Amino acid sequence: MEAFSRLREDSNVKGWLFTILRNLWLNELRKQRSRPQLVEVDADAHLSDGLVGSNRGAQEILESEEDAKRVRAAIDKLPSEFQEILVLREFEELSYHEIATVLSCPAGTVMSRLGRARAKLRVLLSEGWGRGAQSGKTSHHEQLR
Repeated sequence: MEAFSRLREDSNVKGWLFTILRNLWLNELRKQRSRPQLVEVDADAHLSDGLVGSNRGAQEILESEEDAKRVRAAIDKLPSEFQEILVLREFEELSYHEIATVLSCPAGTVMSRLGRARAKLRVLLSEGWGRGAQSGKTSHHEQLR
């Protein structure tokens, strides 16, 4: 944040911040390789489930959570370059140009890497999706297309 004052007015602040976050994330990954793995429990994960006006039934909520776990597990199995590009595009909703800026690569590389990441994710999900998934409902991996 100390360098924020040196940022040009026409600069992409979002891309600049994601570049910083990416570098911090990569540094943290390097540190974690030499440390024991800790597991964090998210106590607020089910907080919204009990809100008044929620139209979803318990079974639907459970299935949705199981689907999300499957998607997260499949993404975790991907190489880090594919995990990174999927997160930037699908979860952070960055444009191809913004991702190219963050990753310091051409937009064409972003598009091809994203295509390969989605294809690998589809394969991973199709291998294990039949277990517990009901036909006819839209799954999380279909939303990533």
